[in-house]
Amino acid sequence: MHLFKDSKGESPTKFLFILVIIAMLVIILPLITGALMRASDRDTCIEYLRSYGYWVLAAGECVDGNLMPCTGSSYTFGSPALTWLNGSFDDIEAPVGRGATLTIAASDSSAQSIAQANYICDGTDDDVQIQAAIDALPVTGGSLFFMAGEYVASSPIFTVNRTNITFNGEGYSSYIRSIDDANWTVGVDGGDALFDTTGCTGLSFRNLRFLIYTDNAAGECIDMDLSVNTNVDRCWLYVKNAGAAINIDAETGTASDHMITNNFIHTNNAGIILMAKNGGINTRIIVSDNIIVPWETDGAAGNDPGIQLGSAAYAPAELSDVTIADNIIGGTYKFWPGIRIWNTFDDLVIQGNRITSMSYGIQYSAACNRSVVTGNNFRDCSADGISTFGNDPYMIYRDNMNYMRQGESRFGSGTLTAGNAGSIGFAWHTNVVGGQEILIKKVVIEVTTAGGTVGSHLDVGIADNAAGLNRGIEFFDNLLLNSVQINDSCLGADGGTQTKWVFCDDSSSATNGWIVGEILDANAANLVGTYYIEYICRTN
Repeated sequence: MHLFKDSKGESPTKFLFILVIIAMLVIILPLITGALMRASDRDTCIEYLRSYGYWVLAAGECVDGNLMPCTGSSYTFGSPALTWLNGSFDDIEAPVGRGATLTIAASDSSAQSIAQANYICDGTDDDVQIQAAIDALPVTGGSLFFMAGEYVASSPIFTVNRTNITFNGEGYSSYIRSIDDANWTVGVDGGDALFDTTGCTGLSFRNLRFLIYTDNAAGECIDMDLSVNTNVDRCWLYVKNAGAAINIDAETGTASDHMITNNFIHTNNAGIILMAKNGGINTRIIVSDNIIVPWETDGAAGNDPGIQLGSAAYAPAELSDVTIADNIIGGTYKFWPGIRIWNTFDDLVIQGNRITSMSYGIQYSAACNRSVVTGNNFRDCSADGISTFGNDPYMIYRDNMNYMRQGESRFGSGTLTAGNAGSIGFAWHTNVVGGQEILIKKVVIEVTTAGGTVGSHLDVGIADNAAGLNRGIEFFDNLLLNSVQINDSCLGADGGTQTKWVFCDDSSSATNGWIVGEILDANAANLVGTYYIEYICRTN
């Protein structure tokens, strides 16, 4: 007989063991789950703080990036207190001692963006929230990130005497604009810029779209006065009935080290203005790879330059070490000039710009020192490619398409065309805009494969058209084509007439506007060769 067995022969000890296991699970599992949940909550908390630039929360609360163990579902950190509750902080401020990133959401930003933002705009007077975000950044600087959405400012946004601040966004979809017909007169310098900045170092605008629409022509989109190390990059700037899209001025002080690159500017006023008035100095500036397009105004074109250096109202203006390169300026509605140089500057480089449908490509009102204008392309400029001031003895002009500077020397070349007697071996003209007059210094004919017929000759001279009409003054008379040779028009032994400094009206439709080579006396069916022409600009 077994005293500790039931009627079915089972031991009561087994039931007790099972009951103990169940009790332990009921007690221990919630503890484990709660601990895991709190750990997860703390990790989320850490990640949230890190996303806003925090790296130390408060003494004793952060060790090697991990929160110390704590209980409950609500945590409080630092002073002023940051309370983590229900998956978010009730308030957050910029950390001290390190550049922070604060995010701003528009009223029409996505729900997720609004949930993550430090500052949320309501679609009216958004400058208030934006200004608050700027003021909340520490003295060491930081970044303001604009979520995709439309921000409407009813007053200028100020950044004064600040360091290392970056305004960044999600590209074209981060859109900051003024209210329509804004008439602001409360700017730091008396203007009414959308972003009015003075005395800043390390200020940047990136990946943002702007619009200023005012009834006051003094207002700029971005106005940066007396600033150092500034940068506007990959932004879209629209300016209507206002001032410049970007204005950088050194009034009574110093501004330097600016980079304005890769922007799209659509305006009926000046695109970019660089100035140094009232004794100021503005130096070391790069303006490159921008697209500047005029904006129609009431059926008429805007009449301000795409890029303006200096001002008629402030002379002399101390600008130096300025590079304007690889910009595209122009459109259906013309600015006055593509690039306007108002004052005498030192060390100016204007290179590789494409300027289309202007009155002038580049217009000067003063000579510049130690400056180079090269490799620019002027198309459909109604007045001229470049309007110069005096003789500009300290400037170099070279290799600008559709423009030559007086005294500039160039070379033209092309291939000879085989043919029968009486056919044209080559026809050449430069077609520089404005019909500038040139002087032909010499012509060189290189025959690399003989024409094939004994007695075949080439006569080369000035003519009225490509067909050789009224071919007159000659550079070659009876140049033999049935032998391989290089012939110089200045050498009689090469068949040249030794004629040089011949006037040629540089126009495809003008009398004496072509240099034409005609095959004579016998066929040159196998002719292969090249012609070279050296010429100098006679008039601007």
